[in-house]
Amino acid sequence: EKTGVFVQASTLGSLEALLDFLQQNGIPVSGFAVGPVYKQSVLHASIMHDRKRSDYAVILT
Repeated sequence: EKTGVFVQASTLGSLEALLDFLQQNGIPVSGFAVGPVYKQSVLHASIMHDRKRSDYAVILT
């Protein structure tokens, strides 16, 4: 698994905009998805917390 924030967006356009913003600011992304936040999305964020990378244990929507 990669280290970084997990990005979740309701539309593909929103996802592209968020990913572009994060890339421009040097913020790593561990994964992304389109649609509502499900348990699996929360598990992605918890992996960062378990790896002692709590600064990346977030879901951006």
